[in-house]
Amino acid sequence: MDFIIKRIASAITESSNFKKKLDFLYFLPLISKLQYPVALKYAKKRGEVLSEKYLNNLNDAKRNIVSILNISEKKAKNIAKNLFIKASYEELEGCLIAKKDINFLNEFVEIKGVENIEKALNKNKGIVLVIAHVGSFASALCKTAYIFKTKKFNAISWDYTTSECSVVRQFLKKKIEGMSYFFKGEYFYVGRINSKKLFNTLKNKEILIIAVDAPLGNSKFVKINFLNKKVLFPFSAVKIAYKTNSLILPLTVYRNGLKIVGEYFAPIEIKDDNYSKYMQKIFSILEKNIFEHPDEFFYWTSPTNWMTIDKL
Repeated sequence: MDFIIKRIASAITESSNFKKKLDFLYFLPLISKLQYPVALKYAKKRGEVLSEKYLNNLNDAKRNIVSILNISEKKAKNIAKNLFIKASYEELEGCLIAKKDINFLNEFVEIKGVENIEKALNKNKGIVLVIAHVGSFASALCKTAYIFKTKKFNAISWDYTTSECSVVRQFLKKKIEGMSYFFKGEYFYVGRINSKKLFNTLKNKEILIIAVDAPLGNSKFVKINFLNKKVLFPFSAVKIAYKTNSLILPLTVYRNGLKIVGEYFAPIEIKDDNYSKYMQKIFSILEKNIFEHPDEFFYWTSPTNWMTIDKL
């Protein structure tokens, strides 16, 4: 099996569609049929191979981690290597979500801070659920939606159908179909969002998921303190919450052994249009999780935010 993994392990950016097809459409779905702890061992090996294969990306992450965490290159390299492993886990779990594997969610995904979700729901308002690109966030969101079956979960997302790669489109289509099964709501794809329909989800007291560490179309930005740097981030989530009298509900995600842990924090009321103030409050929560679990943060090498972090 190790020989096969070394031959086909691929990132989404791999130039060979043939290798990507073998990896994403055959190998990952195949190992997802194994018991989860066994499948994780193969996913770990795959992540290790990817960290060696995409050395430029590993070095980019290492440089940024050294810059932010002020640690040795050796420690930063270990974190960067683990980042590839965690990404491989997340892609494996994408196959489990695609299969609508409820047993996986029940046994291996734990939700903390349920009382904060209930507190937000009891306010009888719309909820903007905010996340960063950390860990197995899709699994945590699906488990949350499974727990609160009567609520509709909607999400703003990159439009995967615009990808030129057919493998990417097929893989993400299956994953999103699985997520939609649990969410029971709607996906709003950047570039073709019906604003009225989106705002109505919150006016109808539904939940809207937004990743706040990525640009959304023609977003406007505010500068905030994040990971010891001044960084520009889009304030769309806070603006949408303010305009619809909705609450902000932060979610962080990390791993604890075999468990994926999603932790919810107290809901935030947006009382005025000081978007910078509320964005800072959100990111102060999100960055604490990143400092504690730096190998969960997938945007150490994001071309939109972090490739030039040392120049910010």
